Amino acid sequence: MNLLKNLSKWFSCLCILWVLIVAAPTLHADEVVVTSRGVAGDMDSENRDPVLSVGRNATPENVKLLVDAYIENNEYKNYPIKFEFFVNRNLILAQIRSPELPGPIGIDIPPTTATMPFNYTVSACMIHPNQSFCTVINGAADGTDDKVSYNCTLTLMEATGDVDEDEDAIGGETTDYSAEGVTLENQGVNSYAFSFTAKTEDHAKEATITGTLKVEDQNATSLITVKTSDETDPVEASGTAVTEDDRLSSFKVSDDDETLNLSCKRSE
Repeated sequence: MNLLKNLSKWFSCLCILWVLIVAAPTLHADEVVVTSRGVAGDMDSENRDPVLSVGRNATPENVKLLVDAYIENNEYKNYPIKFEFFVNRNLILAQIRSPELPGPIGIDIPPTTATMPFNYTVSACMIHPNQSFCTVINGAADGTDDKVSYNCTLTLMEATGDVDEDEDAIGGETTDYSAEGVTLENQGVNSYAFSFTAKTEDHAKEATITGTLKVEDQNATSLITVKTSDETDPVEASGTAVTEDDRLSSFKVSDDDETLNLSCKRSE
């Protein structure tokens, strides 16, 4: 009798698992995934705002979003989370997920809803009788996620401590770090984020570069953080950008004293 009960429970669990697998949205392996917490860079000090992940797969015909979230604070982790999806600032879907009904939430955005390129926003808010803690992620879709990559070179001038007679310039030597296949993550219209590792030609040195890029007409501005042996503070850089066929073709930015230069060109 116990054996039959165990088999019955096992079969029921298997059926539930099969339903979840069949019902779950399918995204390709080349999807772009962004994870964040908080709103506009501000995060709750007690970790009550949801940790939100948004996976995006864009093709010329369709966009799929797959989102999931959880709350790190143990006292609040069992409260429901409300997800809202906006396309071009318009609310197109809202769903509430409770601990009793877990799992990611998927949404298709067909051309009948919005034609690419378009902006989207996903918000996840914890539902509480007296408080509200939210996380917001913005993005953009242009149907080219799996096709565009860049070859980038970072040039750093390392000071040697030599100062000229007027004490206006510091001597130094330059080091080039290069990387291929760099991808830019869309953060909005003409706004991007990047993170990649580059090496010197002899692979003796390595640098990790993260930052953001904003393009307006032919002008580019960037906030760049470089980690070699020691991590540097974010550096503001500016320069030029080239756009072809409504796509970013290349950009080159440097800081005010040109001790940091970053140039990227789209791979052919």
